[in-house]
Amino acid sequence: YTGERGRDARALDGCGIDKARTWRTSNLGFGHRQHRFTPQDAIERMPVSGGSGLTLVGDLRLNARDELQAALGPSDSSARMMDEPDGALLLRAFERFGPEPAIARLQGDFAVAVWDSAANRLVLARDPLGKRSIFFHRSDRLFAASTRMRALLALPDVPRDLDERAVADWMALNIGPPERTLYRSIDRLPAAHLAVATADGLRLSRYWDPPVAGSLRLARDEDYLEQAREVLDRAVSDALRASGPVT
Repeated sequence: YTGERGRDARALDGCGIDKARTWRTSNLGFGHRQHRFTPQDAIERMPVSGGSGLTLVGDLRLNARDELQAALGPSDSSARMMDEPDGALLLRAFERFGPEPAIARLQGDFAVAVWDSAANRLVLARDPLGKRSIFFHRSDRLFAASTRMRALLALPDVPRDLDERAVADWMALNIGPPERTLYRSIDRLPAAHLAVATADGLRLSRYWDPPVAGSLRLARDEDYLEQAREVLDRAVSDALRASGPVT
């Protein structure tokens, strides 16, 4: 997805990916191409808009969907909760809680962008472990973001000047700042962060931190084992949500 009216949707091409769907206003646009990894992906229709003035697009695979759906209640458009696409579910969460509070509730892998027309702002968010990516470019006349860097490089207004220090660090296996890329004009949104772009500029903030070691206190050793088993079972169950065999 980008902020350049979907001009670079062709650069999101890949194996097993759907045709581009776009959404636009006079000065902003989204482009999206859907992979089909889960049964819900087959009915996904991002970009998706709601009556609240929010429009959402993203690359996502939500976990703990049942918890989020229980907090939101049944969807009017889905006969069964399991049929609700992740994008539609996420839009409902944004409309109920607001983008920033909703993002803090999410579990899974996601890179999302939501346009809030009422507040005239764009919110970008990346999952806590950084399984999905968001790259962005900003200049005096253009703000563009994408889950793939090559989509930004397809835009003629995005310079391709290399960052020599970043290239040297990459070749030497040095770990640089998480927001740095090999290109001077392209940044990466760090994991567990969200960015809010408005006419006044761009604000980045961290919305999640790992729990402090030792903060969980239970009465017996067996209780820790039981909770660990429950977490593992739920994680495996979420990972089994696929449109084909899981290896």
